Amino acid sequence: MAPPRPAPDATRELTFFLAEPERRLLRAIAARLPAVVRSDHLTTLGVLGATGAGARIVDGATAPIELVGRSPRTRCGVSSANRLEPVDSG
Repeated sequence: MAPPRPAPDATRELTFFLAEPERRLLRAIAARLPAVVRSDHLTTLGVLGATGAGARIVDGATAPIELVGRSPRTRCGVSSANRLEPVDSG
């Protein structure tokens, strides 16, 4: 059997226009996190957040404001005047 080949160089090159601000933000966040917080914890937090957002969408939230500000019993929408008004659920 032939020996395994070495893995190719997997250097990540960030060339999009937000690469530098993203790099600075991620370093700032990493510097402020406690040492016990690892990448697995952040992945779990992201999965839970995405699951919660998905549950709100399935529940009927259609605007981003509804993902955080609407309870199942009080169905409110955002009017063109940027005021919360009851929405007829009939």
